[in-house]
Amino acid sequence: MKQKLNILFIVLTLLSCNSHESKEEHAYDSFAEGLDVSDERIKYYTSEEIRTLISKTADPSTSQKATIWYQNASKIKEITDDLYLDLDSCTESLSETNYLQVSTKLVSLISKYKELIAQVNSEINDDILPSLKKVADSNFLETFNSKEVRIKFRKLLLKRLYSSVVLIENRLISTCNYYTSPGCILRYDQFSALINQNSKHFKLGDELEITAGVGWYSKAAQPTIEINNKEIKLNEIGYAKFKTIIDKKPGRYTMPAKIKYTAPGGELQIANFEIEYTVE
Repeated sequence: MKQKLNILFIVLTLLSCNSHESKEEHAYDSFAEGLDVSDERIKYYTSEEIRTLISKTADPSTSQKATIWYQNASKIKEITDDLYLDLDSCTESLSETNYLQVSTKLVSLISKYKELIAQVNSEINDDILPSLKKVADSNFLETFNSKEVRIKFRKLLLKRLYSSVVLIENRLISTCNYYTSPGCILRYDQFSALINQNSKHFKLGDELEITAGVGWYSKAAQPTIEINNKEIKLNEIGYAKFKTIIDKKPGRYTMPAKIKYTAPGGELQIANFEIEYTVE
């Protein structure tokens, strides 16, 4: 979460120093659009996890475990769906004058979410707890509660928080699937290498952000990720973040990216990407 908030600090600093409102709006919209695309894709992977769990309940070799863990996954989804609705409500009700009340509500919502998730199954707590602790932490609240932050950037912070929950839900439900697999072998090969970018269209001074990982953004595949010929370390959730400020003239550009990872059979897999973007 700290890494994510650092990105927001950069965005906020960039925008506050820019005197052109249209550029501010473009940077905000690009960042928000990238989060929406990433959330949609990760939610799709999460739904695939649930479908896989359902299929395992019908398989005699996995049905006993799968039935238990499918029930756990269903509870997690129900709890998280309720949180999504509450976060949407916070975003819709947020104004220039009530942000401190919204902040208090966020703390309560996340605290309740942590408690409910902890009650689902104790086996997943140790793996997920560190990530949960970083949601709406003191760094987030300090920024959100600052008088210097305008409402649209508070909404961007809320969108970032929402995206953190999307990743955590995916990891929780993936863990449920993990515990049903024979020998507890993660099925990260199902989705192979993943890479997202916050937008494909930028203006001078905008920030390009790239998210890359393997499978469900898991460390199980021991990935090595290179973006723009630079190795990027994985964060605590299991994916890599790369960011750079656009400083090129108008035109179309590409940036190389490479993901190396170990497949379940032990063989090395290499996925090469060309990240395309346009400077307007």
